[in-house]
Amino acid sequence: MGTRARLVRWANGFALANVALLALVGLRYLWYYSPLDPWVGWSYAALAFAGHLAALAYLPLLLLLPVMLLLPRPRLVLSLAVGLESALLSFLVLDSLVFAEHRYHLGILTLSLLAPLTWAFAALYLVVALAWLLRGPSPAALVAATS
Repeated sequence: MGTRARLVRWANGFALANVALLALVGLRYLWYYSPLDPWVGWSYAALAFAGHLAALAYLPLLLLLPVMLLLPRPRLVLSLAVGLESALLSFLVLDSLVFAEHRYHLGILTLSLLAPLTWAFAALYLVVALAWLLRGPSPAALVAATS
């Protein structure tokens, strides 16, 4: 099996694991549903819930598919996948908290209401995350590899 096929297989399993993580975070949304018909409404809600979260989990991998096919470097693909899925999970946690408090989802309008200092902190977090991703192996890992 080639590198590309292994990366695509890994990405599929990674997305399935992220569906489970997103479902755990997304359970908060189900508590705020209005009472539904006993079985028809809840069955629709469960299917829609699973479908939406599965689509969200696979969305970053659609962005990574060209990278997997054109640059099949596992370290690059894994780093990008973990970064994108972490950002998605963080956004879902934030959205669920805002939804629980104010009963609306985050969107373009909500993001335009944020103060410039909030965007400055977000940029700082992004720079720190990118520096951490691109830093290479730690000194402890290098020492362990030579002994």
